[in-house]
Amino acid sequence: MSDKPRRNTELKRGLLTLWPGLAYLGLGFYFAWMLLLSDTCIWVSDIDASGNALTNAGLLVAVMLLQNITAAAALLLAAAINAPIARFLQSRWFTPIVSVLSVLGTVCIIGSGPYFIGGPFGLDIKGLFSYGAVICGLVAALLVLRCSLVLVDTPPHRVLVYCLISELFAVAMYFIIVANNGFKPFSGGPSYAGIIALALLPVLSSWATSLRITGSAPVQVNANLGDRLVGFGWFVVMLFVFSLAVGVSLGHCASNLSVYTLQAGTRISADFRLVLAIVFLALIIGRLERVPFPSVCLLSAAIVAVMLALLPLVGLDKTVAYVVVNVTATLFNIVAWCMLSLVASKEGRSPIRIFGLGFGAVMGGNGLGWFASVRIIPQLAEVGVDFAVYVTIALLTIILAAFVMNSKGFSVLFDTTAAQEFSLKAENGLKKLADASLPSEESAREAACEAIAREYGLSLRERDIFMLLAEGDSADAIAVKLFISANTVRTHVHNIYGKMDIHSKQELIDLVRSRTQR
Repeated sequence: MSDKPRRNTELKRGLLTLWPGLAYLGLGFYFAWMLLLSDTCIWVSDIDASGNALTNAGLLVAVMLLQNITAAAALLLAAAINAPIARFLQSRWFTPIVSVLSVLGTVCIIGSGPYFIGGPFGLDIKGLFSYGAVICGLVAALLVLRCSLVLVDTPPHRVLVYCLISELFAVAMYFIIVANNGFKPFSGGPSYAGIIALALLPVLSSWATSLRITGSAPVQVNANLGDRLVGFGWFVVMLFVFSLAVGVSLGHCASNLSVYTLQAGTRISADFRLVLAIVFLALIIGRLERVPFPSVCLLSAAIVAVMLALLPLVGLDKTVAYVVVNVTATLFNIVAWCMLSLVASKEGRSPIRIFGLGFGAVMGGNGLGWFASVRIIPQLAEVGVDFAVYVTIALLTIILAAFVMNSKGFSVLFDTTAAQEFSLKAENGLKKLADASLPSEESAREAACEAIAREYGLSLRERDIFMLLAEGDSADAIAVKLFISANTVRTHVHNIYGKMDIHSKQELIDLVRSRTQR
């Protein structure tokens, strides 16, 4: 290993030693960036091409539609080809490429201002906005896949906590940027803070996740999932239909609100998202022994279905509906992050394929929902059948959620151990790996393991497994302690043996013992 890569590796290890959760901040930067994109005042001029005040929310509709459709297409393509995407996500070129795309997307969106009417095939300034939204969709897909590589090697209960902390961080970042919205490069335009954040947050997300991106690409080790595969398929369908309902609801509300009312709704939603994250963290830490994910999914589906069915009513406050659906969708997305990471981890499946299909369905449903709300449903309203469409999608959402949550495939995939794995009480299984009051012999062995892991360039997950192997644990025992499948453990053990040029666990134990006695 040359000096520069070695220095970079040592820097990463040093940062993670000082702040073990730093890599997971990448998810928080991603959440913050997505929240900023939903607030038009961050990146849109206040005036239109004629110099008049911008009064409608067509810009948000345009960016949400194009961004979600592009992200969905990229995620589904990644799930299909998998291996080359895995190599790219773990390469040193990932962060520079994301940085270039992020800056380019920001330039297109900010540079076009309110001139969003042009399509993606135009080369004039009107088309820049569409190009910017498409680039942002590609960046969003890349960051989802990058974060999936970090979460798949994380114990399930920690995934939930990190998702909630990331939500808190994202809302805090959002309000800091909004508070500095008064400093603008030109009158009527977006603020310096909004411009910088729009370009910089994806870069920070990519850099933070790079701290844990090491080792070889994840591989599939369970070829025959049986009922589990059926359960995951239905779960993906539910994600799509739920997101379709969310997209239709948000698109309808946005099309009927002024840009300033919509901005107020976004900020109220951020307030509730902050409270929601705090409440859930408090419950998980202090009260809940296990997290009832099926109940959360059903509740979210019911809330969105009710709001969607009520949308055509004349007296319904569209701002209230926008806030309720926005907050509910946030809760559901956190559930999706947790459950997809659990599937990838427990089943030994490629996180790129699992998250590509899962969030491809989420963003595809959202994009089609935004499209339907502004292109299809208004035409149906002219012949008086729009109410039937809203009610049909609402019923489909709640019925499908109830069916999936109670299906055999879902029960097999997310069995009762899943709820236990998402409990903070599971932390006790890993406590001895971080206990500062170990006896001297165990402390010496742990120090020897750390030195050997650095010497042979073991990844963070390989290091955890290596330390447990040195204690004599079997693959099954390690799987229980680290909340991953036994097949995944065996794959990591094979990689460890290859890097260290040994052929058995006894050789590994003898090597650690010899280093301990020095």
